[in-house]
Amino acid sequence: MTNLFKIFIALPRALQWCISAVVFLGIFFGAIDPLLAWRSSLVGRAEIAQAQVNDLEQLVRQREGSDQRLALASRAHGTPHKPGEVETERAAIISAIGRVERAHGIVITSLEPRTIYARDSALQDSLGGDEELVRLVYVMSFQADPQTITAVLRDLEAAPEIQRIGGVRITRTGRGEDRTLAARFEPETWAVRVRGGQS
Repeated sequence: MTNLFKIFIALPRALQWCISAVVFLGIFFGAIDPLLAWRSSLVGRAEIAQAQVNDLEQLVRQREGSDQRLALASRAHGTPHKPGEVETERAAIISAIGRVERAHGIVITSLEPRTIYARDSALQDSLGGDEELVRLVYVMSFQADPQTITAVLRDLEAAPEIQRIGGVRITRTGRGEDRTLAARFEPETWAVRVRGGQS
């Protein structure tokens, strides 16, 4: 080793720099560059792993939020359930309308049933291939004073058998001091029937 060093010292300075550069490049490409490449691959894998962790955290936060929203909605609107068969749901909504009619002493002058095919493919996909979802709408008309109409609407919306009130129309019928109004509500519920069946 000492002989090599003496030979190296005896060489001209330009040649010493060339040999030093070659040795440095050899060490760099032989040892340092592979270490840097290995480090880069570790950093890349770490970034991918961190991105996956971030995605999972976001999913957990979304799920916690949706669980809370579902709990609030369940408290406000009742527990979600799969709609029953047409006859069961029809009897339930008619019963709810009758209950509200008796509670407020109104006389329903018209009650028109309508069955509407529900075209929401996301809901249809959750059913079996031989079932389809339909909306059972009852267009009800009656006359009453404003407070009674408001109370009837409130009770219809609160009834667990009624999914929603699809339409509300109120017109004045009385003249002068007469505060009588004509109301037309469209309470509805959802039901499942055999595909292509008539209701």
